[in-house]
Amino acid sequence: MLRQSMTLHARIIAATIALVFVAPVKAQTGELSVPDLVSGTNEVLERQMLESENRRIPADLRNQAKCVAVFPAVVKAGIIIAAKRGNGLISCRQPDSRNWGAPAIFNLTAASVGIQAGIQSASYVFVFLNKKAVDGLLKEKLKFGSDVSIAAGPVGGGANVDTQPAVVSYVRTEGLFAGVDLEGVALTFDEKANADIYTWDADSRQVLLGNQKIPGQFQSFVDTLSRFAP
Repeated sequence: MLRQSMTLHARIIAATIALVFVAPVKAQTGELSVPDLVSGTNEVLERQMLESENRRIPADLRNQAKCVAVFPAVVKAGIIIAAKRGNGLISCRQPDSRNWGAPAIFNLTAASVGIQAGIQSASYVFVFLNKKAVDGLLKEKLKFGSDVSIAAGPVGGGANVDTQPAVVSYVRTEGLFAGVDLEGVALTFDEKANADIYTWDADSRQVLLGNQKIPGQFQSFVDTLSRFAP
């Protein structure tokens, strides 16, 4: 009986250790389901539009945008190697109109070496300002800094950038919203996630620039984006 009790006790300890070390990792991968992703991206854009003018992304940048990417929950986790990861939605203005097209799901990744214990979550917004930046989204992987230039985005109604990069970036974490240079961050088209929504052979060009019909689950995001950057 004592031996059985000890065995049971050992199993409980093992199960507890597994939950402590595995469950948080799975829950904090930065990968959101499609409904949560849409809800999260809408919240990021709506919150930005409710900000006072001196805390907003300048209207002229929003109106110049060729594409906008929103990653609502980028997670940073690690002890020796700190990795950033999250999924988000990207939509581009269609070539034959000023209308926003069907969104595509992209993954964001970045890594840095150092002792960075704990997990932090932040929302990222990228505003793509020229054709080179858009073309970068059509590649297998777009890495900011090496493939296209990126800079911390200006904040405030009258703010501007001296030398306009291909992409400007913003981060919000724990209530703080600011332009942040995210050189080294990489974006990749999520083939499986997009295939589940569009077709198995859909690629980033077909989705972003192909005048695809906007799926019902993405309509609210496109509507919100159309108000954010008319």
